[in-house]
Amino acid sequence: MRILQTVLILSLSALTGCQGMWTRIDAKSVAYKSDHYTVDLPTGWAHLQRNKVTVATRDGIGVQNITFVFREHDEAFEESKQKSTPEMLPSELADRYVAEVRATDEHGLPSLEIISDRPIKIDSRLGFELHLRFLNEDGLRYERLVSGFVNAAGFFAVSYQAPSLHFFERDRVTYQKVLQTFK
Repeated sequence: MRILQTVLILSLSALTGCQGMWTRIDAKSVAYKSDHYTVDLPTGWAHLQRNKVTVATRDGIGVQNITFVFREHDEAFEESKQKSTPEMLPSELADRYVAEVRATDEHGLPSLEIISDRPIKIDSRLGFELHLRFLNEDGLRYERLVSGFVNAAGFFAVSYQAPSLHFFERDRVTYQKVLQTFK
């Protein structure tokens, strides 16, 4: 959990630095465009963007968040010092993602469970979907869905994370709808 918190805190710290204010998503601001992708964000949520990371939340990042990350191949998995390539199989990407999650935690995130690991299509590209479960330092159980793929430009990951109790299932459908609009 420490790894996931660290990644999220560092990402959000960077987001709140020089650039970035939380922006409420209304009917006029649903369509979001970055340099590398477009996606429809959920109405009523708020989002923050900086560099190649965008975070959206309804009730606060500790309650639930949807995170969009793009990294060039050489920087795809910084903590574990691994790269991605345009030819990588979804199973290889999923393995590297799990290694990255473990590398972010000083103890290797011993509570991390892989609930499922399956191939999926994201905007007609073959990718992976992982369902992960872990405990944070206070013993609160979180779940994370992450979908990722590569193209010629780099590695893309879209994830949804929330506490298992109540929030994960409540907003899971919203995440699935958002993921379907990712292009």
